[in-house]
Amino acid sequence: MARVKQTVVAAGDGALDLAEKMPEFYADPLGFVRFAFAWGEEGGDLQDETGPDVWQTDFMVQLGEAVRSRSLKGGDALGAYLAGAITGNGVGKTALIAWVVIWFMSTRTNPQVRVTANTLGQLTGTTWREVRKWHRRAINEDWFTWTATTFYLKWRPDTHKAQAMPWSKDNAEAFQGLHEKDVLMIMDEASGISDNIWEAGDGSTTTPGCIWLAFGNPTKTTGRFRETMRKFRHRWNMMPVDSRTAKKANKGQIEKWIEDYGEDSDFVRKRVKGEFPRSGSSQLIGEDLVLEAQKLFRLRFGDQLDKVLALEGPGGFLGKHLDDNVLTPKIMMLDVARFGIDQSVLGLRQGKTFLALEKWRELDTMQLAYRVAVWLDAEQPDLFLVDAAGIGGGVADVLRDLGYEVEDTNGGMTALDPRRFFNRRAEMWWLMMEWLKKGGRLNHLDVEIKDDLTGPEYGYSDRGDRVQLESKDDMKSRGLPSPDTGDCLAMSFWMPVAMKREAESVAARLAQMLDGGSGYSATSWKSA
Repeated sequence: MARVKQTVVAAGDGALDLAEKMPEFYADPLGFVRFAFAWGEEGGDLQDETGPDVWQTDFMVQLGEAVRSRSLKGGDALGAYLAGAITGNGVGKTALIAWVVIWFMSTRTNPQVRVTANTLGQLTGTTWREVRKWHRRAINEDWFTWTATTFYLKWRPDTHKAQAMPWSKDNAEAFQGLHEKDVLMIMDEASGISDNIWEAGDGSTTTPGCIWLAFGNPTKTTGRFRETMRKFRHRWNMMPVDSRTAKKANKGQIEKWIEDYGEDSDFVRKRVKGEFPRSGSSQLIGEDLVLEAQKLFRLRFGDQLDKVLALEGPGGFLGKHLDDNVLTPKIMMLDVARFGIDQSVLGLRQGKTFLALEKWRELDTMQLAYRVAVWLDAEQPDLFLVDAAGIGGGVADVLRDLGYEVEDTNGGMTALDPRRFFNRRAEMWWLMMEWLKKGGRLNHLDVEIKDDLTGPEYGYSDRGDRVQLESKDDMKSRGLPSPDTGDCLAMSFWMPVAMKREAESVAARLAQMLDGGSGYSATSWKSA
């Protein structure tokens, strides 16, 4: 079908009035996509494109048939339409989301559309920007206005609109009560969206004209996205999409993944085949690791160290040893809060033991530097690390002016092993995980540390072979706090730190004997 450039022209010119044409596509999203975009048009950015991929075509055909059935048989009898796609990487699901949004907005009167994603970065940086890209290409581009959070009909901005809506556990009500005649809800990377948001969405499915679509990589073995193929499979029409069959997928990268990980590995199942993994999830540090580390701490120290903190404060550890080997270096770390609701955390790690010394909120640079200086004077660490990104750099500069030796850290820097890790932050967290597996000890009385360590998820960078840790901003978009204590501990793996020389202190050896230490053999930063 010919694509018409003008919105309204004289009938004698043989052109179509788009306002009259669009209702023809009410139950035909595929027809709309073929009509609305200039596929193969010379000089356009789609000149080398022939149209939707096979799987995208099949999905839109099924969607159109569902809409048509509800129109003919009565929506009340059939209810809302629930569907989605469980995909490998690079198959074009975000483009499909954009097409569906624009189709729905172009063929309904006063529709209500909600689009969300697993993280704020995915929603605003990928999903919603894709809507903008295809909006610019649409034949009826001039009907709509796109902003960072809304997409609306220019002459009905309040009643005819789509919204990009981040979610958190505290705003589930934003996904309830969508009871207009035509409702569209879309979840992108739906594995990472909390179950309570799905449960809130259930309330809108009582609207007969509701369409609820969920897309994403199958990264988790639990949760509502997983249950669309198990417990709720009688309600959901889910389409598996293997990246190897998608024309846009990077076939060279796919072959590399299969070679590196194995065709039947969980990694290939999730990233290529569009199949749920047999075990595990995208959570970097499991709760079991943290609980075991707290158990080891309790067995070794009981409540002794916490009482020292409460009663003695700075100086309480002078002459005391957190590791069985007294020659293991003491590393002190300061993670500086970026926002008012976050907290700055000062921690100390010696070998297999970590302790958060103090946590502060709403201190300015000078106040924080002064409090840290008191601890530095009292404990005399072998290495002092400060997160110097952002306002942390100011704290580090003040401490240097006061005469303290400070080593700056910056999680955004290149990893020491750039082949495996996207940046230093991902690398430090990974090394911290390995430290926990080798018997690391965490204060069992620290009520925040479990949530901090188990909160961040990980994935792989665009190259597909480097570990990338979820950002703090993305965690906040999921309703989780900044993992300040976790970042503090992770900083202790910033650089290798040599063991102290045995001849440095006869007193240290005597103290080890009095403490009942078991000697030492470790010489590397990873085992220390």
